[in-house]
Amino acid sequence: MKQRSISALGVGVVGLLPAILGGPVWAVAFAVLCVIGMVEFLDMSRRLSPGVQSFGLIIVPLFALVAWFDCPEYALLGFAALAVFLPIAETTLRKDLAGSATDWAYAAAGTLYLGLPLFAAVSLRRRPGEIDAEWPSNLADDVAFRWDAYPRGLAWLLAIILITWTSDTFAYLVGRQIGKHKFSPVVSPNKSLEGVAGGVIAAAIVGALTFKVFGIDDSIWIGLLGGALLAITGLFGDLIESSLKRQAGVKDSGSIIPGHGGMLDRLDAMLLNFVVGLYLALLVDHFVL
Repeated sequence: MKQRSISALGVGVVGLLPAILGGPVWAVAFAVLCVIGMVEFLDMSRRLSPGVQSFGLIIVPLFALVAWFDCPEYALLGFAALAVFLPIAETTLRKDLAGSATDWAYAAAGTLYLGLPLFAAVSLRRRPGEIDAEWPSNLADDVAFRWDAYPRGLAWLLAIILITWTSDTFAYLVGRQIGKHKFSPVVSPNKSLEGVAGGVIAAAIVGALTFKVFGIDDSIWIGLLGGALLAITGLFGDLIESSLKRQAGVKDSGSIIPGHGGMLDRLDAMLLNFVVGLYLALLVDHFVL
């Protein structure tokens, strides 16, 4: 338990400090985490299809570059196309096509699974615009070195991270105390409907608080709905990774974090939530700014 608590603190610092600093620090730090996650994804997928290619290790970091340099949409489309078509091109050169379609599917899916959230996370931190709260603006200005502070981006990123962590934590605690009805008995037998409800309620409350305290939006309803939405999508982000682990026959995606398993075990809910969070930010900012 002590080791798990120390690891949890370390994961929190590693995740939050680069997010607060923003700029290239966040882009590089999260790119590294996603590459580690890609290594774990490849290890698991090769248990199911041994010929899965490693192109994703090179392509995934490119999604951070697209977001950091504000490249046009066709640059993002180009790297997504590389993720899909490069592995299938490799299979056409094989002497034995047995399993080639499965190899291609895992290689393409894994690259997009890690690459698109990386793009979304870096784009979120670079959201333009001001916020109503003074302290996040001051914090963003104080920690920015030679790059733009993007206080609204900091507010959005911190809100999504805190909502996701809250949902995960309360779903676990409530499910452990009063959980009786299974939510996904095949993929994740320990998850209960009671735990899911607890996570959604807690996330909705934290969403309303963070949207207000971070100066994103004054409407309590937008914060409540945004928090609830991220709780649900984060849950399915968790289940997606759990499904892969069950099919691969492993308990954890890796062992890089003592007491917590692999990097994907920590990022599973966050990966989907960064993508959904970016669309949520685009929608809310369209009406607020």
